Amino acid sequence: MTPITDEVSAASVALRALEPLRLLSTSCVDPIGGELIIDVAVDHWASAADSANTAGLHYFDFLTAYVHDYQLDVLVHLCAPSVVHGLFIRTHVPSVGSLATLTSIYPGANWHERESAEMFGLAFDGHPDPRHMLLPDDFQGHPLLKSYALNPRVNQPWPGEVEPADPNARPRTRRKSLPPGVLAEWSMDDDETPVTP
Repeated sequence: MTPITDEVSAASVALRALEPLRLLSTSCVDPIGGELIIDVAVDHWASAADSANTAGLHYFDFLTAYVHDYQLDVLVHLCAPSVVHGLFIRTHVPSVGSLATLTSIYPGANWHERESAEMFGLAFDGHPDPRHMLLPDDFQGHPLLKSYALNPRVNQPWPGEVEPADPNARPRTRRKSLPPGVLAEWSMDDDETPVTP
């Protein structure tokens, strides 16, 4: 029998306090690592994070986004030092959607939301500082979206085409291949046929 310790009782109190999240969620998944993933609708995003904070999960670990089936999935990981496992809250945002900011609940979300806004084009309603932090202000596009063309890879020669020691050397003959992130139709020269990956 497992002895009741402060850590075990803190975990059970936190899990009981998460019951309001179950009412907001569309599904709950318990993956192999023991971390609970709760899917919530976009309009319940901030209230789910607030419920987790009320339940004792005061530590904001990270917030990230990824493209899944032509929509953005946004994931936040919350935990508490006294609880062994944390909690993931996930929502599915349409391609031109927005989310409520979590900065009033978790101030540490500021940087993560700014990065997700820049890289994925996701808007966070009510964010206190929506300025760019990684890219220039005049930068066009969102680099981590799959629809974003990696222009430097298209417009610049791929490294290794000519040996750097001899500027007059003839390019090595090898099978034409495309750099990562470049589609065949983007890199076709006038005398080339399209390259199939």
